[in-house]
Amino acid sequence: TLPVTLMVSERAPRTVGAGGSYSSTEGFGVNAYWEHRNLQGGGQHLRLEGTLAQIEQELGVRYRVAGFRRADQTLELGLAAGREETDVYKRTGAVITTTIERPLAHRWTGRAGLSLDVAQVDEEGEPSARSTLVGLPLQALYDGADSSLDPARGVRLRARSTPYAGYFDKALAFNVLDVELRSYVPLDGDGRLVFATRGRLGSILGARTAELPADKRFYAGGAGSIRGFEFQEVAPLGADGTPDGGRGLAELSAELRWRFTDDFGIVPFVDAGHVSDAS
Repeated sequence: TLPVTLMVSERAPRTVGAGGSYSSTEGFGVNAYWEHRNLQGGGQHLRLEGTLAQIEQELGVRYRVAGFRRADQTLELGLAAGREETDVYKRTGAVITTTIERPLAHRWTGRAGLSLDVAQVDEEGEPSARSTLVGLPLQALYDGADSSLDPARGVRLRARSTPYAGYFDKALAFNVLDVELRSYVPLDGDGRLVFATRGRLGSILGARTAELPADKRFYAGGAGSIRGFEFQEVAPLGADGTPDGGRGLAELSAELRWRFTDDFGIVPFVDAGHVSDAS
């Protein structure tokens, strides 16, 4: 046993940042944020952020309180307001969320919360309608990967269920279920060649597709989904040829991540998926 003396000092608590992006399917965008990581001296995290892009314009604020009621529990309050315009719908509204997060077991984390979503939704070819929904978002996450940023082995599982109740042209209640599994298998000794796979299943229960707000339906296509198809392009089509969205979703991806130098690599991939009107 040896005596140990620790001398600690607080890092700069504030950060400001900005960035830009371009996607061939989603266009140009810029974003900026300001955050304070120790607002009241107990690790309270306040973040203000804004996005200005061709598809989405949004302002948001998030406030996280670590050690809420117990040492391993986090409270997060959020407010986001903005406008989203895609080839399928236009949405203008705001979402207020309250979430509790805590570990459930080794490598397992759970989240539960309450949300209020108020929006004006204009679907292509349909009359404008107001959506007012109260949600109960629930999530379980298993993280068995060896790295949060550059995993080479292990699996990740995310399961979400969000029951909604409210009003959209008439009283409405439905539940959005979404499960995603990712796996990483090293094919060499130093992790420079990794076989990565992803599978996702989604289902919306309790209402027909036409009864749902367009922004709550499933779509596929674009980055992070079925690459090679445009954003939200994969979905059942309406009479005018515009994607209507659906209540059933399946996606599969497989890719070979080959980093041939410390700074460069290539990733050949195969994606597949399907969106159906049935749940």
